[in-house]
Amino acid sequence: MLSDALLYSVLATGIVSGIILNRSIPMGNKFRKGLDYAILVSTMNLIFFMACFASTQLWEISSKEGALSFTYSIILYATLPAVLGILIARPLVYNGTKRKLYVNAHTKKVIRKGTIKEQTREIIMPIVIFISGLLLGNLVKPIHFKVEEIAISWLYVLIGIVGISVGISSKRIIGSAKRSIKNGLILAFSVIVGDLVAGILISEILKQNYTYSLVISLGSGWYSLVGPFLSLYSPYYGTIAFISNLLRESLTFMLFPLVFTIFDSPSIAFGGATTMDTTLGIIIKYSDVERGTEALAQGLIITLLLPVILPIIISF
Repeated sequence: MLSDALLYSVLATGIVSGIILNRSIPMGNKFRKGLDYAILVSTMNLIFFMACFASTQLWEISSKEGALSFTYSIILYATLPAVLGILIARPLVYNGTKRKLYVNAHTKKVIRKGTIKEQTREIIMPIVIFISGLLLGNLVKPIHFKVEEIAISWLYVLIGIVGISVGISSKRIIGSAKRSIKNGLILAFSVIVGDLVAGILISEILKQNYTYSLVISLGSGWYSLVGPFLSLYSPYYGTIAFISNLLRESLTFMLFPLVFTIFDSPSIAFGGATTMDTTLGIIIKYSDVERGTEALAQGLIITLLLPVILPIIISF
């Protein structure tokens, strides 16, 4: 079972270790590349076992009546809130990424240097791994708590490595803290508004209960909170909440490299509450540490607000 206290302890330990390492020994490119590689390996393993875990949940309900509606619900709740969050944040958040440009010799058009093509290649591997995890989970039908334990173990490994990466870059983070906190607040606001709008729209599209729809959308990828919480009121919608928010987190792992290429900082909104821990590594890897600080601020704010907002919403 996932322990938030242990998760944050691992992150804090990693950060402190990174700061100590940075002061003790020179951090060359090889070490930083090694950290990037470790983040990548941990992320891919986490995606695989998360997919296996999701598959065990899907398999339990796939044979039941209303499976098609269930599938539509999961897809919409996993994608629409994330997309709306990005679109709301786009005109509000400062974008400071330095883009490499070149001029096409034939059209004279200024183009960003092959980033979309490169990042499209980057998302192929996580998508293949995720599909493989779903297929294996469906074929083997593993014991779901064992798969969850393995996924959580990889999550702790990933968070520890991310902490070291953040600690090594602590001076840069402190230097950009003011802008990062401001952007983090705007991003958190965009995520919550996007979730609320998406919840209303999905409720209308699928003719579902407004209250349950809003709670599922407001989950913001925090499946371990919203799934069990909503299950107390409706096991069916609780299952949708759990799987759709798990899928939102998985999609952030898979699609962030490409989405960031298109939207820059607003793409952090895609991850919702998960950007302070689970998806922080992938954000740092494909953007930079400053964006990681924005992601940390966004995730922290949403994580603090959701336990207050969800009981209020469900009471109506």
